Amino acid sequence: MSRNDPFTKTVRLSDAERQQLLNQLDHSQEIASDKLQTESNRRANIRYPYRKGDIPIVVEQPGGVITRLSVSPRNLSSGGIAFLHGGFLYVGSKCSLQLTALSTEPIVVSGEIVNCRHVDGILHEVSVKFDMPIDPGLFTRLNTVKAESKSDQNPPQKETG
Repeated sequence: MSRNDPFTKTVRLSDAERQQLLNQLDHSQEIASDKLQTESNRRANIRYPYRKGDIPIVVEQPGGVITRLSVSPRNLSSGGIAFLHGGFLYVGSKCSLQLTALSTEPIVVSGEIVNCRHVDGILHEVSVKFDMPIDPGLFTRLNTVKAESKSDQNPPQKETG
């Protein structure tokens, strides 16, 4: 991430507008999570709010096109990150992101885009699965849990009788 090419900012919202949109997405996700109670619909990792300013990401899209973007993070887990981007990104694209740590220098992590869904206008929510798990506590306060995890659920009880 040391090249001098600029990162293109793709989310052109004020801080207040961005925060409002991210809060709406969180609220919609909470409602959907309440309705979908099956094991297969649970996230594998707890997601934590990660509302830092824009973060730089380098994406290698199909055909080898390299794109340098500045995106708006939404949430973070040990296995990945979700962010807002002003356009579509192909699932399967490799990427590297620079995450802002709480008490150290920024850390670069690599991953693969696993989902890209339209949100509004040109905005899309993009999900990245990291190549290697991270410790979310390096980047955000862990006492602000926003989503459930498979590991948080009670295991099914055997019926007796």
